[in-house]
Amino acid sequence: MRLIRRDSETFLAWARQDFACVIFNLHVDHDAAGLERARREFCLLIDRGLEHGGSYYLTYHRWARKDQVLRAHPQFLSFLRRKLEHDPAERFQSEWYRHYRAMFSTELAQPEREQVRSR
Repeated sequence: MRLIRRDSETFLAWARQDFACVIFNLHVDHDAAGLERARREFCLLIDRGLEHGGSYYLTYHRWARKDQVLRAHPQFLSFLRRKLEHDPAERFQSEWYRHYRAMFSTELAQPEREQVRSR
């Protein structure tokens, strides 16, 4: 456990308020069944944190569902849009970025005004 102070400087801040941070290191069997079990368990942990006003750190894994990403990081879609504005050729990217770009590909293809109406 550790104390995380509110981050008021970073655009994609995960600590929108002071948090007590608990890091979970689950045993993961790296076969198909073990990875699926780990995905389910991490999603449940994220849900429990969200129920209590918490969040999670985006780079620990990529198993969160889209609804969890948006609830924990409501500015995430704006982050992806701004990234594309500043780097339209997508010269700076990673597997992490490609994962989330694919996850939000439908939203990124829509004009921003349409998305607001469709929520």
